[in-house]
Amino acid sequence: MTTNELIAMVRRRLVDVVAPAQFQPGDIIAALNDAQNEFAKRTLCLFDGETKANVVGGSPWVTLPTGTIWLLSGRLADGTYIKTVTEHELEYGYFELNGVEAQGRFSNWRSQTGTPKFLCTNSQNGSAGVRLVPYPETSTSIVLDRYRMPVVMTESQGPEIADVYQPDLVFGATAYLYGLPDVEIFNAAQVQIDKAEWASRVENAQGLLQSALRMQHRTMPLPPGVVYGSPNVLPIGPAQISNTEAS
Repeated sequence: MTTNELIAMVRRRLVDVVAPAQFQPGDIIAALNDAQNEFAKRTLCLFDGETKANVVGGSPWVTLPTGTIWLLSGRLADGTYIKTVTEHELEYGYFELNGVEAQGRFSNWRSQTGTPKFLCTNSQNGSAGVRLVPYPETSTSIVLDRYRMPVVMTESQGPEIADVYQPDLVFGATAYLYGLPDVEIFNAAQVQIDKAEWASRVENAQGLLQSALRMQHRTMPLPPGVVYGSPNVLPIGPAQISNTEAS
């Protein structure tokens, strides 16, 4: 479907087909881009496994490519796999790092240098999006597996999401345009109708695309050396006493 075809569908939905038109093509394209961006962020429908990110030697920080929504993994030039983890997982020794990380908690993983094994996704340094652990002493590059934002839609550049979902963008765009208070077509009731339809279509797409499975989620056991303790005393009356402890 072309951008102009989507514009025509939006105009019909808005009953904005008689001159003078309420909205210029640029206004409708902006609304369609907003809808497509939201669709991509909520469904993770656009995968990219070819984009490189440069790594500066002696620095653990990697700036993610523009438009990255969710990072899955990375690969070195020789194909070595780099796993995504969190600071919590490294801090408490869920993963082995150079044979020492699983031996205790709060180790010095931040200062380790060598061949990268992990991309720590919740460490940030300004515009940098992830931390390499260990980090290389010489400059290199990594290839990222990620979900990304779509290319900006223009009159010549059509929507990037799959054809089957492109008509759904009409409801996201009209909900936005109907709600503009400074136009004659403003209709609060219709805003709610189109918002509900838009939300329903996005939810349906999330189910069909299995968006929840496109993210990595791990159920982690307790860290090494930490156990649930027996209650010291039973709670009495309204004074609830903690019945678990960590050691």
